[in-house]
Amino acid sequence: MPTITRWMIKASLIYFGAGLTMGAYLLLNKAVVLDPGAWSYLGYHIEIMIFGWILQFVMGVAYWIMPRFVEGPPRGPIWHSWLMVGFLNGGIWLNLLNLSFWPVAGLELAGRLLEVASVGMFVFIHWDRIYGLQELQ
Repeated sequence: MPTITRWMIKASLIYFGAGLTMGAYLLLNKAVVLDPGAWSYLGYHIEIMIFGWILQFVMGVAYWIMPRFVEGPPRGPIWHSWLMVGFLNGGIWLNLLNLSFWPVAGLELAGRLLEVASVGMFVFIHWDRIYGLQELQ
């Protein structure tokens, strides 16, 4: 299993633990009102679970599973992959910062653009690996 996949899966499981804890807190607060402002954490929960856990886990496993190149590095230049991981986690953290104590105009847009850039890098990294299979047939 490639190092990048291991890092992405580990990070996604950390996000999963944080999101699960937040979700449990929100559900507990729905049954017994402990904190009237608890639902302000819903945005954090959604960001962490969708982008931190699900998207990162899927991208990490797909990076490992997709076909490899026959010649050269098996998955292409490694710095492209680290850039993909950095874009995704940077976007998540910018969006979490925007939700918290540092709401700045344009910060959410910058975070979303980084997340979209990460998905774009994912497509860029895998395009030749998948398209190259058609040339072999």
